[in-house]
Amino acid sequence: MTAAVTERRCDVAIIGAGTAGLHAYKAAVAAGLDTLLIEKGPGGSTCTRDGCMPSKLLIAAGRTAHLARGAAEFGIGVASVAVDGPAVLARMRRIRDFFVQSILDDYHAIPDDRLVHAEASFDGPGTLVAGDTRIVARQVVIAVGASPAVPPPLKPAGDLVHTHETIFEIADLPRRMAVVGAGPQGMELAQAFSRLGVVVTVLDHSKAVGHLKDPEAAAAAAEAFADAFELHLGVDVSAEPAGSGEATVRWTGDSEGEATVDCILVSAGQKPQLDALNLASTGLTLDDHGTPTFDHRTRRCGDAASFNAGDAAIFIAGDANAWRPVLHEAARGGRTAGNGAAGE
Repeated sequence: MTAAVTERRCDVAIIGAGTAGLHAYKAAVAAGLDTLLIEKGPGGSTCTRDGCMPSKLLIAAGRTAHLARGAAEFGIGVASVAVDGPAVLARMRRIRDFFVQSILDDYHAIPDDRLVHAEASFDGPGTLVAGDTRIVARQVVIAVGASPAVPPPLKPAGDLVHTHETIFEIADLPRRMAVVGAGPQGMELAQAFSRLGVVVTVLDHSKAVGHLKDPEAAAAAAEAFADAFELHLGVDVSAEPAGSGEATVRWTGDSEGEATVDCILVSAGQKPQLDALNLASTGLTLDDHGTPTFDHRTRRCGDAASFNAGDAAIFIAGDANAWRPVLHEAARGGRTAGNGAAGE
């Protein structure tokens, strides 16, 4: 028997309760609009759960170990530095969870009649279906976030492949790790794990670390990390199981080689979580990756009928729009979208 469908009308419907979605919600509510927040999962931000917060806690642990090893330079005797992997990771998760809870407190403080717990999809430009609720909204904000991408050549390694969504849940530090992706996140975690005693190899198709464009700066950055871990740029990477909880990682290109590892951390970018939204029904213009075109100043999407960005009743903010995927930009983009939906 088909469940009854409830229709709900509102001024603004926001899809996603991460950083961008929560800021959009607050902006729209502050403007006095009848606002609904739709979230299919637990809510909360990528930054606190599996991004900035846990990575910085690992960086702090690695830095402490690194400074202890160099204490003799200051006349301070340290016989040896022993890293307790499970204890390091448990501390990281304990403090990380404190930050996560502070975000969830904001989410759970939202009145029940303004929340819809379900996955949403469009059924027209201003109509959404979320579970057994049909929502008709004057304005919609898409803030569904993004998920990490794993290149197909690495997938044969199976459970040994981690992304930022899973690496912080491991029980102990790996012995040998390959980090695929020499962007800011990959490099900071590579250094942190290396300082904690993990043998790290960093690999990237790009020829520069940290997305640096200046050749001299890129060369200096690569040199600065040379003592911390092995770094191979301008390479293509593949992996396959090697038995006994290990994988063989191979690279070809500007250099060639292989390494046996027990963990592969992929930091190769993210893909907006737009597939389930049925964006084809909205009439929006989509780019080659299926992301709506939008005005970077207002976060308002374009309308396929006019082929102009910035004239639809749909906004997109945060990692969902694949533009500047960092916390403060998600927060600012969410506020901008919420204010735009309010006509401000």
